[in-house]
Parts: sequence; structure tokens; C-alpha cells
Amino acid sequence: MVAANRMVEADYGGMSWQDLYLVDWEGHHIKPVNWNGREVDSNMQFLRSTEHRPFTSWFVARAAEIRGYAERRTPAP
Repeated sequence: MVAANRMVEADYGGMSWQDLYLVDWEGHHIKPVNWNGREVDSNMQFLRSTEHRPFTSWFVARAAEIRGYAERRTPAP
């Protein structure tokens, strides 16, 4: 099994076999669905789980800032 794993890794430029099988990777929407992104393959990229969290956190924080700005700018009825 170890030899097979090494052969696969060598064939794919040194990527580990876990990476090739997307172990601990998550799908990330390039344009978030809640920002009118589409649920299509062309709007997805795969990131390691540890890399995905900072991207998601950044977008959540920006959305909160935008909502807060919009709420402050909206006149009361």
C-alpha cells in the first residue's frame, strides 16, 4: 500500500495521496451563495479545511459590516 501511495504522489507532482482524495479539504464558493453566487461547479474551489476557515470568516465579517452600514444609512419609516 505504501508503495502504491508513493507512486500516485510521484505521478501528481508530489501531492500527497490524501490531498488527491481531498481528505480534510472543503468546497468553497468563490462567490458566496448568499451574495448571489451560484451553486455550480465553476463557482467552487477546494481548500484545505485550515485554509477555508479564514476565507469564510472574512466574508462573514464583511457581510456584517455591510449590513451594519446599510442599517445606519436607511432612514427610519
